Amino acid sequence: MVNVLEAMRRRLVAAGRVAPFLEASRYEALFRGARRMPAVSRRIAPIVQHTAGELLRYPYRPLPPELLERWARRVVSVFVSELIEVGRPPEVLPPIIVATHRSALDILVLLSRTPGRFLSRHDLTAWPVVGPLARAAGTHFVERGNPDSGRAALRALRALVAQGERVILFPEGGTATGPSVGPLKGGALALARVTGAPLLPVGIAYPPSLEYGQSDFLQHCAGLMSVPPARVALVWGEACSAQETSSEALRQRLEALLGRAHQALEA
Repeated sequence: MVNVLEAMRRRLVAAGRVAPFLEASRYEALFRGARRMPAVSRRIAPIVQHTAGELLRYPYRPLPPELLERWARRVVSVFVSELIEVGRPPEVLPPIIVATHRSALDILVLLSRTPGRFLSRHDLTAWPVVGPLARAAGTHFVERGNPDSGRAALRALRALVAQGERVILFPEGGTATGPSVGPLKGGALALARVTGAPLLPVGIAYPPSLEYGQSDFLQHCAGLMSVPPARVALVWGEACSAQETSSEALRQRLEALLGRAHQALEA
């Protein structure tokens, strides 16, 4: 697994898909996790190789949605023993999905169920493995604390919605732990109001072993590879109008969905 990751890094550097200064030392926590869980390493190594190949096939544009969905399903199957879905999404999904954010697996779980474009912090572009994958997924990036960057991101997402694409946002503005949902950032509601598009809230619950907790990203990934696959629950909410929904009402909806997801895990 270690050799596969390093080979992937070298190939992506050569193709210009990741900054050359990212040395193998940045992967140490990931490597330790891979060594501690050789069964997971053996399962994920072919996926890593496949991922590198697809990134090299599409070096200058996002991967096709159907390819992203297949890839996400494969990766999810490594870490998730059973994905419990509660409720059903509408036959025609709204263009804006808002979800709780408790694990790095959230993006993959959602991509395995529906295509969509994400918004993420700008420094993620320089992260090993994840940066190239985020760009390949067509992610838009925003510099936290920079109003100009925030406005530019909103314009970009507005254009995506106008083009008929789906946008998936984590309105808490970062990861959290446990069943409570904190105050929401205003971007999701602002996007829904300016576009007139409805919002579809989603709650995703994990056992503690798959949550971020207090770890950083690489430690979290190492932790994911150090534990057996576990059950994950996804609860679909009902679409709502941004014009008729306040930030607090949306927060309560998400918290209720997250609570139902935790109940589904315990059932």
